[in-house]
Parts: sequence; structure tokens; C-alpha cells
Amino acid sequence: MLISFIIPVYNSEKYLTQCLDSVFSQKFTDFECVVINDRSPGNCKNLVQDYAKERGVAIIYHENITNLGLGEARNVGVELASGKYLFFLDSDDYLVEDGLSEAVIAMLGADLELLICNHQIYEPHNNLIKTPFPNIEQSFLISKLSIPTYAWGKFFLREYWLKHDFRFESIYAEDLQLIPLVICLAKSVKISNQPLCIYRTNFLSLTHRFYPWQNIWYLLSSLHDKFVKSDLLDDESTVFLLSSFYNLTKVIGLGFHRYLFYKQFITLVSTIPQTKYFAEPLVNNSKRKKLQKIYASNGWYLFKPNTRYWKFLVTKIFR
Repeated sequence: MLISFIIPVYNSEKYLTQCLDSVFSQKFTDFECVVINDRSPGNCKNLVQDYAKERGVAIIYHENITNLGLGEARNVGVELASGKYLFFLDSDDYLVEDGLSEAVIAMLGADLELLICNHQIYEPHNNLIKTPFPNIEQSFLISKLSIPTYAWGKFFLREYWLKHDFRFESIYAEDLQLIPLVICLAKSVKISNQPLCIYRTNFLSLTHRFYPWQNIWYLLSSLHDKFVKSDLLDDESTVFLLSSFYNLTKVIGLGFHRYLFYKQFITLVSTIPQTKYFAEPLVNNSKRKKLQKIYASNGWYLFKPNTRYWKFLVTKIFR
């Protein structure tokens, strides 16, 4: 078996049939489909059983005793999978028609530890499908961490996954806490510009819920610790963490906790030497204030700390 599709389900049965159709409609058939029912309140079991019977296909179905969360549900899927490669597919997303082309299969035949495929985004409100990364291969060449760090849209060699004992935690944005490490540890990686997974913009999903900033702080801090433990905290990964910490400011409210966060952010900025990602402090001629330039997730920014008012100013610049 070449591929194991791992599909956790929780409160998303209305999309599951389309998801399964996209898998079983592929011309390539050397795969297994593992569906994990994470104690979904819907009728997932009957839906999967009826689908398998009507289509005449085999589906590995597992029902968790309690709701474990998306991360742990994926871990269960890994334990049940037997394919050479693992592919995580969310039940409200689906595959591009004939996305498993000969080119993709050929790359998997090269015993890669990781194959990253391009993806598309489906916006239901305007029925629009768009490709956010026209050339994801070029983005990866610029920085391996400049591409999306979602679990889906990637093929992971199961032997490589088990060797490093990778596991998701059931926390908000569990992908971000683990996948950057998986990418950086991989020795053989290839990129495919061909879109394979279509991500559905769903404002009721976990991604679009509000979570306390402490949860996200734990996520990023633990990722930092993973980089340090694996001796991967180089300039590139540090800038990636800075970018992620910067994005965290969007969900932090006012108060003393925000001040503590800013102090940590400033500390991280000061640790980066001059590289292609970071420039020496610049001088604002009008106020003689020192400015620092960092690379965030969507462009270059000027960073000006202001500890007197427990805040900082970030201004986007263009190069």
C-alpha cells in the first residue's frame, strides 16, 4: 500500500461524502482510507458504512471512545495506517480531480521523506477557488519555512514519521507546533507545484475560533523548545518564530500580559545577527529612533520598540 489517507471527523458529516468522493475518484488506487470518528455528534458511522457499501470500497473505520481532539485523532489514524506514506486530509476539505497524477506518484517512488504539494482554497460564499501560491517550489527555495505549515497537503514517509515519534497535541493550531519541525528534520524533500488538496474556508471550523493568547503562547514556546532540542534554531527558524510571535499580537489584549509578551518579542529580535532575513538597526532621521527590520509572514516590516508605553510599532515596507 503506497498511501494512507487519514481523515478525522468531528461535526463535519455534511462535507464527508464530497471528501470521500474526491479520494475514491482518483485514477490512482494504491491507497487505503482511514476514517477516525472523534465522537462526532452526527451519524458518522452509518454514513461511512453506507458509503462503503454503495461504492463497493473498503474504508478503515475507527470510533474514539471519547472526543480526543483533532491532533490526537490524527495520532490514532497513524497507528492504524499501513501505507508507505501518510496523508492527513480534513473531512471538510477534498482532493483535486486526478490530483494524484503520474508526476506525484513518481516522486513518491523516490523514497522521499516528505513531499509537499501545492493547494487551492475554496471560498463557499462566492464559489471561488484560488491558488494562493502560484509557485510553491520557488517559495520553498527562498525559505523552507515560508510555505504553509498545515498538516494536510503533504506526504510523510511513515517510516520517517515513526522514527522521530512525531505526535500532534490536541491544541489550537496543532499543525504549527509540529510540522515546521517535521519539515526541518527531513533530509529528502521535494515540492510539487501541482495543487492536490482544496481547503474549504469554513468560519465554523477550529481555525476560526477565538482562543486565549496563553494557548497560542504555549504553542509557539513549545515549538521553540523543539527547535532548540533538535539543534535547529538557526537564522531561518528563528525568523519563522519571530513571524509567528508577531502574528500573535493580533489576538493579545491590553494589560500586563501584553507587556511581558513584548519583552519576550524584543528579546527574540535582538538574538538575530545580520542575515538576509534581518538588517542592522536603521536610524529614523526625524526622531533619531532606532528601527529594526524583520521578515514577518507576509512581508518585510520595520520594528520600533517603545517600552515606555509597553507597545511597539510595526510598519510594513516594500522592497
